[in-house]
Amino acid sequence: MNKTVFIIGSAPEADTAYVRKMYETYDSPYVICADGGARHARRHHIPVDLLIGDGDSLEEALACEYIRLPTHKDDTDIKTCVHEALARGGEHIVLVCVSGGRADHYLANLALLESIAEAGGSGEIYDAQNRIRFFGSGTVAVGRNAAYRYVGIVPLDYRVEGVTLRGFAYPLERATLRREDIISTSNELLEETGTVTVESGRYYLIESSDQH
Repeated sequence: MNKTVFIIGSAPEADTAYVRKMYETYDSPYVICADGGARHARRHHIPVDLLIGDGDSLEEALACEYIRLPTHKDDTDIKTCVHEALARGGEHIVLVCVSGGRADHYLANLALLESIAEAGGSGEIYDAQNRIRFFGSGTVAVGRNAAYRYVGIVPLDYRVEGVTLRGFAYPLERATLRREDIISTSNELLEETGTVTVESGRYYLIESSDQH
């Protein structure tokens, strides 16, 4: 199995044209669909390796391995997909079609990025306007990307300490970010590569673009 796992959710996003483009970014990733995500896969001609969910008849249409879940369960379909990806040896997990629709599902999907990191993997969420990743303390390099003009840091802990930004239009030097007073959104790179250094605390790194 490829160490990169491409998980397609069933969120009702208006623009899913990015899905095929993101799939082609990776070299034959292992593809898991969460229930209705199979419709997105079919629409964009993406071969599916595993379908997980409680839907009816989708496994016959896709002719792939199928794990049927009970209708009443504790975990969401996407959470089960992530756990299965990790259990099968996935190391880099890309989630698409998981940010539209219900806010509780979206926030739960964001939290999965932390679960992936705690399991020793790396994860990212994409939609038509955003790329979202989770990080803790340390230094992260951020490259200039024509698809994403803005770079934002959203604290998860009440305080994220020692934040230093290099190569950005709005630099910081060992600053403290607080969750209720976020000063680290809508930044932009001035150089081809910038760095984000955090001494303590957890945060989302969000690269985004305006909607066209």
